[in-house]
Amino acid sequence: SGNPRLRWQATWGMSDQTSHFKLESKGLEMKAELVQAPIPQYYFLEISSNCNLKCPFCATGNGEIPTSSRGNISEKDFDLIFEKISPYAEVIDLFNWGEPFMHKNIYGIINKISSRGIKAQISSNLSVRLFSNDELEALVSSGLYSLLASIDGVTQEAYEAYRKNGSVFKALTNLENIQKTKMRLNSVTPHLIWAFYVNKHNEHEVELAKIKAAEIGIDIWFKDLSCPDDFQTKLLKERPELFSDTDSIKKL
Repeated sequence: SGNPRLRWQATWGMSDQTSHFKLESKGLEMKAELVQAPIPQYYFLEISSNCNLKCPFCATGNGEIPTSSRGNISEKDFDLIFEKISPYAEVIDLFNWGEPFMHKNIYGIINKISSRGIKAQISSNLSVRLFSNDELEALVSSGLYSLLASIDGVTQEAYEAYRKNGSVFKALTNLENIQKTKMRLNSVTPHLIWAFYVNKHNEHEVELAKIKAAEIGIDIWFKDLSCPDDFQTKLLKERPELFSDTDSIKKL
């Protein structure tokens, strides 16, 4: 593209609640003045850039992000980052382009965050594995604040049109069992929301999904999928109100 490769170097200002950023360039003589900005309270900290799915319009699923560039954050690196941001953080999202449940120490990480009074949030396909009773209890007891479950269908045929390599049975079973475990342990958290990304292959299951969500006892959020026109749903034009944010989402 011809643009210089830029690197942001951040130094945390502990005394005045500001962060100082220096913009540098490689290969070109270019300098930027030190600037001051408020230290953020909301962070994305991706603990795993691996994923079990092959979603065609996702940079991880379609291979745009090379396998060689993926992995799980080490305990050392997590602790280093967390100690710097924890004095300021109110919310930490433990995801971006990967599947957080592929990190073997996910509950240890969540415990560290929640023990500081910080909200830990996860977005997951819930299809990595079927959670055992022990894991369900560990999840609910970890202090996780919210979990957004991306499950785009009720039947395998509709679901796997986009969620390649995924199992709708695993995803829905895990979602239902998390809710049951919450009730059994009398736990308010994690707040559960079913995210249903609508496309032309699953749009006919919208009403079925509403019924299933009501049976489980959770809210469902219908979302538009960023995809080519030939994969897009007609409901964006026919039923735009379907894609409004739920009350639960607004509260998070």
